[in-house]
Amino acid sequence: MPAATSLANLAGAISSRRITPSGLTRDYLNRIRDSHLQAVVLAADELALSAAAATEVRQSAGETCGALAGLGVLVKETLSVEGLADSAASSLELPDTGVFPPQGDLVSRIIALDGVILGKTRATEFAFAQHNLRRGMPVNPVNPELVTGGSSSGSAVAVAAGLCSFAVGSDTGGSVRAPAAFCGIAGWLPGSEAWQHDGLFPLDPALDRIGLFARTVADLTFLAAGLSGKSVQGGLTLNGLKLGIPDRYFLEELDETVKESFLLAVHKLGQSGVEFIEFSLPPMDVVERYYSRNLPQSLIGFLGEGLVTSGLGRLDPVTRARLEPHLAAAQDPVSADELAAFAAACRSAVSEFHAWLVPTAPAVPVRRQALTDVDAVLQWQARASRNTRPVNLMGVPAVTLPIPSPEGAPVGLQVVGSSPDDGRLLAAAAAIEQCI
Repeated sequence: MPAATSLANLAGAISSRRITPSGLTRDYLNRIRDSHLQAVVLAADELALSAAAATEVRQSAGETCGALAGLGVLVKETLSVEGLADSAASSLELPDTGVFPPQGDLVSRIIALDGVILGKTRATEFAFAQHNLRRGMPVNPVNPELVTGGSSSGSAVAVAAGLCSFAVGSDTGGSVRAPAAFCGIAGWLPGSEAWQHDGLFPLDPALDRIGLFARTVADLTFLAAGLSGKSVQGGLTLNGLKLGIPDRYFLEELDETVKESFLLAVHKLGQSGVEFIEFSLPPMDVVERYYSRNLPQSLIGFLGEGLVTSGLGRLDPVTRARLEPHLAAAQDPVSADELAAFAAACRSAVSEFHAWLVPTAPAVPVRRQALTDVDAVLQWQARASRNTRPVNLMGVPAVTLPIPSPEGAPVGLQVVGSSPDDGRLLAAAAAIEQCI
């Protein structure tokens, strides 16, 4: 089955038994074995083939299988999967107990719906960075000279390279959306109510969300329907769709390629009947303070200051540079009340739209050779996450989808929800995808 086949068609072929779960699973495992992209850190051949065979037995017995029957899934290594080794993607010596949670809701749903877990994908250390210097990063299938983003880059690369049907990642500040954009695929940061966001090594429990990668928004919509057991809201057409465009911040400091790509997408949508409304958001200073103060302190609090201090030499240099200042003296974090007020003000500003649009990242992915030291990585990370981090603090869902760009550089369009309603967001993003 070609890698470009939609998930709906692939599921249909499995249901009609034109292809078998075992055959598809072997194909994916062979691709993983032959791949040189360093996207997969653990291939679960035995577990995957056993699950695929069990689905075939049920099919032969005439039983109804789940909505994801036979589809091959790769899971970010910082998520727990029963039967597979746990990982924080770090060389730090962690305690044997109390660190890794049991398998969470989303992975359990996928397995219950007869999805086939193929293995685990590469993440950055503790899912704490866009790029690591010491720990290997996956190779970008779009262009091997470009970075892939993080922290869920292994999952993005796996989907872009056709190593699985879809993949699971986590997103605390853009870790699904940025690598999806840089690898030319779709990524979904779901609302907090789509499923429980558990079973994940905790970076920041207040913000951690588990998201999905697929080739297209149509594929994400298929997954949303399968996982929820109900159809995703449809019926939205471009004619009459109301989309917001922020008047500052998100559209500042854009690469020329990103700016041209975004304006072209807006122009196409406008010609198709979309109504655009410019709006203002509150000041974004809380975003930088949260990610520079709260996030490191949350991770240190979970690991323990003593463990981090004694293990500094084992950490990736990027992780160390972000954690070490907080060992000397805790900085004043953003309070829960301040964060709640920011989120409420933002949601109020966008409540009249179906969704709002910004570039997923203000820059196209840089070349790997540009990130050779800590300062370069930290500067790139701050810029690459500029347009994704605020969305996490707002508590709304978002989708990124690839859009055409000059010279074919990977550029993502971020469609952000005006409410926690994932169905409404996915319907808007699907209509946008068909246009551009």
